[in-house]
This record gives sequence, C-alpha cells and structure tokens, in this order.
Amino acid sequence: DEIQEVSGFESGLKFLLNRGYKIYITGSSSKIIVEDLASSLRGKVLNFYLYPLSFSEYLRFKGVEEKHQNKITTKKKAFFVNLLMDFLKWGGFPEVVLSEKEETKTNLLSSYIDIMLFRDIIERHSVKNIHLIDKLFWKIVGSFTKEISVNKWYNDFKSQGLKISKDTLYLYLKYFEDSFFVRLINNSNKGPGGFKKVYLIDNGIYNHVKSFPSDKGKSFENLIFLDLLRQGDSPLSFFKSSRGETDFIYKNGAFQVCFSLSEENIRRELYGLDQVIPLYPGNNRKIIVLEESKISVSTNSAVYYLDWLNGEE
Repeated sequence: DEIQEVSGFESGLKFLLNRGYKIYITGSSSKIIVEDLASSLRGKVLNFYLYPLSFSEYLRFKGVEEKHQNKITTKKKAFFVNLLMDFLKWGGFPEVVLSEKEETKTNLLSSYIDIMLFRDIIERHSVKNIHLIDKLFWKIVGSFTKEISVNKWYNDFKSQGLKISKDTLYLYLKYFEDSFFVRLINNSNKGPGGFKKVYLIDNGIYNHVKSFPSDKGKSFENLIFLDLLRQGDSPLSFFKSSRGETDFIYKNGAFQVCFSLSEENIRRELYGLDQVIPLYPGNNRKIIVLEESKISVSTNSAVYYLDWLNGEE
C-alpha cells in the first residue's frame, strides 16, 4: 500500500515481475500510480480505480439481504429511502459505513480530510503555501456541483492579499485531482478551455463540513456523478449554453438530476434534455429523481433513482 512512498520502487517491481511474481499495489496518487508506473512498466500494468462504496455496495456492507437487482416493492421503498438518506449524508468510505456511532463517523471523515490535505498534497508535493491549500479546500467545497472560474478564484485570493500566480493555482488544483479528492468535468459545449464543474469523490466529505440535510440536492447530484464515473468507459461531461444546462452527458445519454419534480420545474428539466438531442441523438435521456412520490407530471423521461440504479429504465 502507498508504494509511491518508496524511492525507486519501479525497478523493484520490474525485478519481481520478470521472475513471474503477481503483484498488487495500491496508492492514493493518480499521477504516480497510474501515469509514472504505466510509463516505466509499459505492458506489464493493469490499472483499476477503487472508489468509495456505491449504494449497492453500501447495502451489502449493511447486511441488507434484498436483491437490489430486482424491482423494489412499494412496501420496501421507504426502508431503502431511509438507507439512501443515510448514505447521502455519510458517504461511502467503508470504515465510516461500518461504524455505528456518529462521533466515530465524524472523526473518521475529519481524519480522511487531514490525510488528503497534508499527506497526499502538502507533504507529497512539498507545498510551502499551506495557507493557500486550506483556502483552496474551502473554495472547492463551497463550489460543490457548481461551475468554477480559476480566474475569479485568482482575483479573490489577490484581493485577500495572498501572493499567488495563476499557474500555481492551476497546479494546486491539479494536486487535489491527483489525490482523488475532487473531480472536474468539462462543458462539452466549450471543451477543455471552458468552465469546469466540481464534484467530490465522496459525499461524506462535503456533509462533514457543510450542513445536512439542507443540501440534499447537491449530495444527490454528486451521487449520480459517482455512479456514472464508476462505469468508467466513456468521458463524462455536462452541457451548458445560453439557453440552458444539462447536468450530465455520458456516452449517447443525457441526464438531468432532480430531487423532486413538480409543475414548476418540469419544463426546465425537459428543456435541458431536449437541447442536446441534435448533438447526442441517443434514446437514453432521463430525469433522475430521488423522491418518487413528488413526480406530479406524466413524462416518460422521469425515472426514480432506485429503478434507474437497477437498470429497469
């Protein structure tokens, strides 16, 4: 574990591999483990990303015997929704899921954040400006599920009297990505040069430093992002134009995420799907909702999250 902490580990791995050993290594830096290792051991490495638990995995950790691949009956939906609310709040880090006491969960999440910030970013990259890393952490968490402008952040930091260059800010943001703390996705209407949206690798991180349940909608959107990210076989992006926004573009599908549907928001959500039809003509266009009972309109585009997760829609 954390093989990148050993200087010159690549030559040692190559020595063992050439002698027929099968080796499993893990680490929390995508750059060192994936990029550098693949370069030095070309053709001998198979990479896997291990994310926090999905909701299906969370149920198994909780000992729930219900076969989640089958359609959930109305009688049991309330039971699963309660579990889902707990999952949205605390996230999917296995030790957090298995802990019974809220105090333990809170302490674990706090320690994970400290490890990510100090070991995986500050120590690993020999960052001297620790104050800026702390400021950037709060910027990221505050921008959860939103578009970010590095230029605006740069101006905000400058107005606070912080000495920093834009290049350094971009570099530090890359450190957060390399540590698997955050994921940034592009606006497919603008490409890599446009604004990006911020998502966290686990909902527990956000809810540890922000209030819950007031931001359940953000947590739900991040949950859908992680579900799509785990599929891992196609780029994930969003679409935004002057006329509207589509939350996620994945393969030939377009997805809107909505905590609940009503007469007030259905037109906006449907328009977000309709505007990308010429660009992404696939039939998979859905509004994924969390509160099934609140769907007050008749539309084939709406799908209850638990049904979507089971692949029934």
